[in-house]
Amino acid sequence: MRKLIIIGLLLLLAAWLLLMPMVVGFYMRDTIPTWLAEWSEPNEADYRPGWFGSRLEWRPDAELSLRLDARHFPPLKPGWLALQGDLDSPLTPRGADVRGHIGLTGSWHLSATVERFEPLLHNDLIAHQLWVNVSQVAGQPLSLIVNADRIDLPAQAPPLLDLRARGLRRENENDQISLGLDLQAQTHELGPTALTLRAGPMDAAQLELLIQGLGQLAESSPGSVTESMALLTLAGAWQQMATDGLIIELERLELGTEIRFQGRWRAGQTTPMATGAGDLDELERWLRRFAPQANFGDLMDALAEAGELEIRDRRFQLSVSPDPGPSSATPHPRPAP
Repeated sequence: MRKLIIIGLLLLLAAWLLLMPMVVGFYMRDTIPTWLAEWSEPNEADYRPGWFGSRLEWRPDAELSLRLDARHFPPLKPGWLALQGDLDSPLTPRGADVRGHIGLTGSWHLSATVERFEPLLHNDLIAHQLWVNVSQVAGQPLSLIVNADRIDLPAQAPPLLDLRARGLRRENENDQISLGLDLQAQTHELGPTALTLRAGPMDAAQLELLIQGLGQLAESSPGSVTESMALLTLAGAWQQMATDGLIIELERLELGTEIRFQGRWRAGQTTPMATGAGDLDELERWLRRFAPQANFGDLMDALAEAGELEIRDRRFQLSVSPDPGPSSATPHPRPAP
């Protein structure tokens, strides 16, 4: 009886180490080329299937290339695939280290680590020691996590340190999506900052149109036909989102330890609901550091016209309603410099 148990265990181990990688590789042999045919030209990708592993090389243009090695049914980390590779692009001077895993329950993650990332070419915005992870657990929303040791900002603004950001994408039973963003960072002189946003519900197709319109607008010349088309695309997508009941909620905007804002905006309304309070001198320091060209007095005038602004003992309190009454537009004296 003991020998039968040992033989059974050896057979199971052989199936685990030999047969399951073959099953995964056999499935990928036909699936991956079909997927590549939908997303790339024939000469852009090279897929090499195997029994225990496979390799994919994808080069959509001369400056961008991705190389991935897949381990089929890895014994040390149970799952369908374990991915390892590297990504070269103009935005990553030294390339990015890519890792990934697809679990047996359908959960997956794909991460990239890069020493230096420049999201905008010929710009001063640079991320150092950047780590990006996209993942989804079965039945849970899609999650995007971004961490960076330091973010250098343009226009001599102070760098953000220890940046931690997380984005969520959730889909409901009506195929509408909700998005969320949570961001935290530090600055040397001003302390911590935090931002939490929620937006939804929205149709995925309308969101894609909105993103396309913003991209077209950024690339168009003022007064051109391209700019007019981009504005029409943006207006149409936004109008449909408003009809679907889009709500953008600012759960928190914290500047240092003394300033906090909250807000809620229905896309169909012209004015959001918002509240804010904090130290007036601290607010001015944040503005001068991150928007040195802005005029603090003009900002306070705009806040006073938008809602009810009260200033007492160098502290402010703001309240904005979706349908402000006549009194909320009463001019408010500027704070003393």
